[in-house]
Amino acid sequence: MAEASSRFSFARLDTNLIAPPVYMSAGIDGSLTIVARGDHIPLRYRRAMHAFRFAQYWKLGFLDRNLVGIDEYAAEVAGAPPGREYHTMVLDRASGYAAAYVYMTLPDPAASGVPFTLEKEYDVTVGETVAKGMGRDRTWEAKRLVRRIGIPWSDLARNAPWWALLGLSFLTVRLWENGELESFVADGAREGSPQMFEHLGFAVDCSEERPRSENASGPYGPMWRQERIPVAYSCMTYRDHESHLRRVETLLKGNRGMSVRKQLSAWRQDD
Repeated sequence: MAEASSRFSFARLDTNLIAPPVYMSAGIDGSLTIVARGDHIPLRYRRAMHAFRFAQYWKLGFLDRNLVGIDEYAAEVAGAPPGREYHTMVLDRASGYAAAYVYMTLPDPAASGVPFTLEKEYDVTVGETVAKGMGRDRTWEAKRLVRRIGIPWSDLARNAPWWALLGLSFLTVRLWENGELESFVADGAREGSPQMFEHLGFAVDCSEERPRSENASGPYGPMWRQERIPVAYSCMTYRDHESHLRRVETLLKGNRGMSVRKQLSAWRQDD
């Protein structure tokens, strides 16, 4: 299953979308980054995306193989209602294989108390202790950032996670401009995705709450037992944010051999 999911070809994804993508960009590294809403993606591709991210977690050893069965796999592949989810897929144009991926969904569109994944994994409340003051009906949740396990080290491998988060960043700006988003929440090691989003220009607010202890004994237990402790955080965009994102896009499009993190860090020091 894991190997088959990694070898699904997304080569024709862009031409099979039901509506234009929110964002699409190609790089000199051989990448093609596509952001699209779930109900604009044919079902076979959408299922393959969910399966791909599940397979990467499996290969990383983040899943307890004694606890994960068909129910967990089915829930992962089902995803959220397609009209409330966006997929960011970074493709290897040469092979059509996925190089990186990240997901965004709106868990509680009616602000009725439907729990966010973050609220299940941390003792936080969206709108109160994380994404403070933001409406739950306009707070989205980003998750499942993965890079294909086993991808040969190259400019594509180096850039792929940045392309994925850049695509999600452009999506965030569009949703904010349309009045559909006030912020989004996520989690990750402090030096991982929170820092990457800071480099991408977001105002990032990290919670001090530690993950719930019971996470370590659940189906994703090995992931929660990693040495680096993740944190819950929220991100906010702002007017004229897109100009910074376009600058990052230009960097990625032509990047050969350069550390993206070092370059973006240098920009922040100069600003």
